Amino acid sequence: MQVGYALDPGKRTRQEDYVGGRQLDDGALLVVLADGLGGHSGGDIASKQAVSCFCEAFPQTTGSIPQRLQASLQTTQQHLCALAQTDKSLEPMGTTLVAVWVKDSAFYWLSVGDSLLYHLHRRQLSKCNATHNLQERFKRLLETGSISTAEYEAIEEPLALTSALGPHKLHEIDCQKGQLEPGDRLLVASDGLLTLPRAAIQTQLSEPASAQSVADHLLQATLNIKHVTQDNISLIVISPLAAVTAGTQVDTLPTSWWTRWLSLLLAIFLMSIVAGLYGLFIVNEPARVPTEPQSSLKPYANRLIGITQATQPLQTNLPPQPSTPVKESKDGTRQIPELLIWPKPSSSALNH
Repeated sequence: MQVGYALDPGKRTRQEDYVGGRQLDDGALLVVLADGLGGHSGGDIASKQAVSCFCEAFPQTTGSIPQRLQASLQTTQQHLCALAQTDKSLEPMGTTLVAVWVKDSAFYWLSVGDSLLYHLHRRQLSKCNATHNLQERFKRLLETGSISTAEYEAIEEPLALTSALGPHKLHEIDCQKGQLEPGDRLLVASDGLLTLPRAAIQTQLSEPASAQSVADHLLQATLNIKHVTQDNISLIVISPLAAVTAGTQVDTLPTSWWTRWLSLLLAIFLMSIVAGLYGLFIVNEPARVPTEPQSSLKPYANRLIGITQATQPLQTNLPPQPSTPVKESKDGTRQIPELLIWPKPSSSALNH
């Protein structure tokens, strides 16, 4: 699968988003995104520590994927609380978090807060995870008749979070499973991406480009709006490459018995013709001594090796640390190594 990512501080003076991932021993991919709470001290520390701790903790867990995701979250929460105990200035810190585990046609997610997980399926975009803020909580109360429309419209801070990682902040989580089909894409993003209209996000994700190109285009499209209070932007695009969903059986032979026999007889007939021509023109012809040295075959051998290598998936490594330059293959694909913690600065090719 292809993975692309992009970050930009927007109009903020500090980048408080952080993203990372890990290629697991069983071939699965784990990606994590955290958005440090703005207006709280240590938001950048909380997001970086959350991503780092979660990526380190997950391989040490056991059980089902939801159990492992929740155990990693608990370890991460305990780590942030321990940091706050050692440094009182970090007590207000908090962060959202979205972790996504992907393998073959299945993906699981765990999320806390208001960061985003989108699923592009058959060119239609849908949001997978729950949003933990006052607006969504009061909306549920309105739907059940617990509050009136006037009370719902009187919410003073509708976007205030009702759950986040950090001391005294974790109150609810969302942990579920989804299915992927060929051509699907996943997008994990901070809420800074919401400057871009949903239709534009769907259009960009539907483009037949590499995951990294899609990530860069999404970031550029958001920056082009030039919102005066643009929040930090971070996003990860995941594009499974398999042409057929894992476990799907593809029958390329005719299904009826008589067409199978007809195909077999036709193949035998053609083989007989080829054998006759070979005996007529090749076997009865005097042997020829090669006039070219054997070394002249090397260019053809090298060309064959080049073709063979070109059919293999192009792989490049994301930087193990933020300061390491990012290397890309010709088609812009990137593969997450065993442990990846970044962010990187936004591409110099992007125009702010």
